[in-house]
Amino acid sequence: MKTEYTAWEKLSAMVSVLVTFYKPLAKVLFFVSILVILVASFFWFIGYSWGQIASCFIMISIFTVPAIFLAGIVWVSIEDDYRSVLQNRYRK
Repeated sequence: MKTEYTAWEKLSAMVSVLVTFYKPLAKVLFFVSILVILVASFFWFIGYSWGQIASCFIMISIFTVPAIFLAGIVWVSIEDDYRSVLQNRYRK
């Protein structure tokens, strides 16, 4: 089994893992961003200032800090998938 990989082989394996993992997530994030824009526009339309709206979204984002820890757990699983992709793709 091949143990040393070129930078292109590593990059190719990482991209394939990230694409398969983040493809459904990208769709969700796209719709969430549209929803955030619509909600912010609604609050602006009813009279709130952009500063108030921004501070509200900042307060909401404070609660997403645990998501960073979740991302770390996900990254470990992605790295395992990345190594298995490399080993399966370049098996001799």
